[in-house]
Amino acid sequence: MRTVPLSTASSGMTRLRVKGNASPDTLYDLLNGYITLAGTIKPRPGSLADITLPADTKGLVAHKCKLYVFKHEPDVTSDPDNYVVAALRHPTDPTIKLKRIHFAAAFMGYLYVAAEFMDGNTWHYWLEELDAWSANTDYMIGDRIFPSVENGFAYQATRAGSANPAWAPNVLRAVNDVIEPTVYNGFKYTVIDTTGTNPASGAFEPDWPEESGAQVIEYGSGDVSTPTTPVTDPDPNVGGIPEKYDNPAGGFKNKYVTK
Repeated sequence: MRTVPLSTASSGMTRLRVKGNASPDTLYDLLNGYITLAGTIKPRPGSLADITLPADTKGLVAHKCKLYVFKHEPDVTSDPDNYVVAALRHPTDPTIKLKRIHFAAAFMGYLYVAAEFMDGNTWHYWLEELDAWSANTDYMIGDRIFPSVENGFAYQATRAGSANPAWAPNVLRAVNDVIEPTVYNGFKYTVIDTTGTNPASGAFEPDWPEESGAQVIEYGSGDVSTPTTPVTDPDPNVGGIPEKYDNPAGGFKNKYVTK
């Protein structure tokens, strides 16, 4: 193919051809260049290196006013202000280094990245951003946080000890018994008072308050073989207590306090 020098472009880029040769004032294709307002062709300027990135970093993507690069291990000590070195650890061997980044873009507010490692496997990551740990804060089981000084890892809250017994219907209760709701809500409940002979839990689980120090009263028939029907207690002296249980025969009453 014969090369024709081009210094001006009066008709832009076109794939049309007329009889004879192509017009020297039109472009068929343009790579690594652009047309100025004056119609001249300028080569695309190169990028200027403004930082020396840590070794073994791969890829580059802009996200939330910063430039993200990726590495197989945390490297926060060398992070400049306008760059973030995001750690993508191999799922089975964290020593395997990154080979290349195939894709990186924002998805639902966070970066979605497809990364290939030196062992030839490609893994997909969604880089969710978490809040930093803070003192005197209640964390639920399963909550995840970053340390106040980031080290490339996230941490998930787990239970330190064994679970307390879950609430169940028609189970004998005594003062200081500790139970948890059947659906975990981050609280445990201690029996602080009972009435009646052989007090037991009712047939229906209470509506547990989710506030430290709150109380809930559970009513039952006193007969563990007879289920009761949930009703709303009209007694104004127990305001703030959610659902109560009918106690037509006197039966028993359990009072729980949130811990």
